[in-house]
Amino acid sequence: MKKWKVVALSLAMAGATANTSKAQLSVGAKGGGTLNTVSGNTPAGTEKDMTFGYQFGATVNYGFNKTFSLQPEVVFIQKGGKASSTITEDYAQVSANYVEIPLLAKAQFGGEKFKGFVVLGPYAGYWAGGKNKTSVLGTETKESIDFDNDLDDDGYKQNRIDLGLNGGLGMQYALGRGNIFLDARYGFGLFDMNKYKTEPEGYKTQANRSVEVSLGYMFRLSKEG
Repeated sequence: MKKWKVVALSLAMAGATANTSKAQLSVGAKGGGTLNTVSGNTPAGTEKDMTFGYQFGATVNYGFNKTFSLQPEVVFIQKGGKASSTITEDYAQVSANYVEIPLLAKAQFGGEKFKGFVVLGPYAGYWAGGKNKTSVLGTETKESIDFDNDLDDDGYKQNRIDLGLNGGLGMQYALGRGNIFLDARYGFGLFDMNKYKTEPEGYKTQANRSVEVSLGYMFRLSKEG
């Protein structure tokens, strides 16, 4: 009986070692662009337009096996939106700079060299800065966003915390000690960008919506199991 216990324990340890050897740790960097808008309604006589922004950041990937992994990131990303008059050339645009931390589940599939993948998970962001740009009767003005710190000043302040969901797909190609990758995601903000003591009549939540495309390289730190 003791011999069987020793054998069973040895097999269990061997299995644990095999599973651990399959785990892989990679780090990478990426950069790209974003197309952005804001949910909610716009004033009468105006329509929404997309705005362009940039993103860049660092990513870490922990692979549990050859298919599934966990991928946290730290990203600087530009979001925002634009409302334009349907009658004149007037518009109002906000460019919002966020520091964002997505935590993504990743599943990949394909051959040894070329793979496709999907990602899905939540993100948390902090509105660090940005600019407001307006054009009225042909006169353009641009100014840095002046954040309100207290609702009591005028009954309004920006909500600088954003939580949302990221989902998307991409492809990667093995190159050197890692892989080069291209991915496209959709960011769905859940938090209103504004805080009011009393919401204006007919107001609807204004949350971030963004299409995010990036190109990057992931360098594998651990050896393949």
